[in-house]
Amino acid sequence: MMEKSNVDAPRAVRTRWEVLALLIIIGASVAFGYQIRRRMLLANYIQMLRSDYDVVSSEGISKLSALCPMAAPSLSAIAQNKSETPRLRKSALEALHMSGDGECTGIVNNLALSPGDEVLQIAALEVFAKSEDPRNHAAVRNVIMRSDNDSIRMKAIRLYGRYPLEHIVPDFIKVLEDPNIMVALEARDVLEQVTNLDFGHFHDAMQPAVLREARADFIRRAGAWWAKCRKERGLPELPGPEKKQ
Repeated sequence: MMEKSNVDAPRAVRTRWEVLALLIIIGASVAFGYQIRRRMLLANYIQMLRSDYDVVSSEGISKLSALCPMAAPSLSAIAQNKSETPRLRKSALEALHMSGDGECTGIVNNLALSPGDEVLQIAALEVFAKSEDPRNHAAVRNVIMRSDNDSIRMKAIRLYGRYPLEHIVPDFIKVLEDPNIMVALEARDVLEQVTNLDFGHFHDAMQPAVLREARADFIRRAGAWWAKCRKERGLPELPGPEKKQ
């Protein structure tokens, strides 16, 4: 009886190792199959994204957003491909942004600053405008302060007017000092709309010395109004971003 137990022991050990190896193989096969399935879904959803039918394309956006961050490289590549249609590039940005994933939304924020690609910058702003997430103000602010395209910056200024006063006013007071007078005027117009006040006027037809004084006076008036408003409403003093160099 003892001899039989001694003979069976190595066989039992081998059996346990064989079971373990089999479980590892099964697990790896399942994981591999899962990855293959997700890649097939990714390809199918990208085809949906490319559809000319709005309903199908919208469904593709929703499905791809759920696959983020796995879908992020493919969506980012589509968004940056200038040979793709503006509609498709915007749809790729929407899918990234809709995911809510930090990595994916960060890609959209960075692409909004793509130098020399006005189509992509406009698409990113339209995605920010479509979203109700108030945190988008930081991404729009970056476009205002850092974009290399002043026309895009002015579009971003108009969009920024929808965000809370505690962000708009201190940021725009800094934008009023922008070297590009048209950008400064855009900020002034939005400030007057959101505050319903007339701080004074300056325009590019003025002589340089007069223009500087008018702009400085506007900034002083806006700053005084904001200090009073902040005190009355108990709002925090938020530091504005760095001015565009």
